[in-house]
Amino acid sequence: MKAVLAAMDHGIEQRLAITPETAGNVYSGGGISVPPTLADAPATFRSSVLAQEAFGAEVVQHYAHLAQREVGHARRQVTGAERQRWFSRA
Repeated sequence: MKAVLAAMDHGIEQRLAITPETAGNVYSGGGISVPPTLADAPATFRSSVLAQEAFGAEVVQHYAHLAQREVGHARRQVTGAERQRWFSRA
């Protein structure tokens, strides 16, 4: 909730224009980009000035570190879907 309120506050303070509704493929529209993978997200969050201002440096560092650990953990896991896909191609 705080992230949404911080984003709204930032938009109001910076007098950002509200863009029209996006339809179709939002990834090819040339709008604001987001990290292409979950693994890239913690670094993007860690370097966000807006996140630093909204939550404080300590909180941002804590959550970015936690997210990076989760990404590392997920990389070491093999899901049921991956097993099924691999065995069906063996």
